[in-house]
Amino acid sequence: MAKKKYQRQQADNTQDATPSSDSGQPMNIQTILLGVIAVALVVQTFLLLTDDGGTPSYVPSGTAAAPVNNTPAAAPAPNPAAQPANNNASNPNINVTMPNQPQQQQQAQPQQAANTTTAGFSEKTKDFGTVSRTAAPMNHTFTVTNNGTQPLTYTQVRGDQGTTVTSFPTGPIPPGGSGEIKIQFDPSTAQGNGIQSWNIHLDGNTNPSHQHLIVQANIQN
Repeated sequence: MAKKKYQRQQADNTQDATPSSDSGQPMNIQTILLGVIAVALVVQTFLLLTDDGGTPSYVPSGTAAAPVNNTPAAAPAPNPAAQPANNNASNPNINVTMPNQPQQQQQAQPQQAANTTTAGFSEKTKDFGTVSRTAAPMNHTFTVTNNGTQPLTYTQVRGDQGTTVTSFPTGPIPPGGSGEIKIQFDPSTAQGNGIQSWNIHLDGNTNPSHQHLIVQANIQN
């Protein structure tokens, strides 16, 4: 009996020394909490050891840490010796004073023909004065003189309506020579009363090539 009682007592002591399932659960939660705290400390320590750019500030033992400088590097100063002699080589229009462009030359006037000459007249206008419309036709002669160095030649001499060229020099007039241009004026062809004028047109190798003489009269009924 004593031996069985002793064995039972030993079994009870063994059961009391074995942790129960109830006491095991708190131990597992405590272990988890400690692990979380340890991870948080490691993360915090890592964050403290890093700078704003994410680059670790620590270096392996025995290596000097390079200073972190986020300031952009300044551009190197230009070397005057390396600059080209002409600063406008890349763009010649910068700071360049362009010479004044020559103005467009006026269109050259046609040169006079080598055989042109100058004509002079005894009178440029013939005024018949007051003339009746019913008066008979009147004649007049203009004298033309070649004042140039080339022979004077007329290709055409004609008058306005009311005047008729009866004759003119058809051959060349030598330099210094003269000729006659004869006209006839008919007062009956005048329109209305008053002072009126008619032109005698001359075309030849003169300058200008077309010239004219004037016939004038004060027409009355």
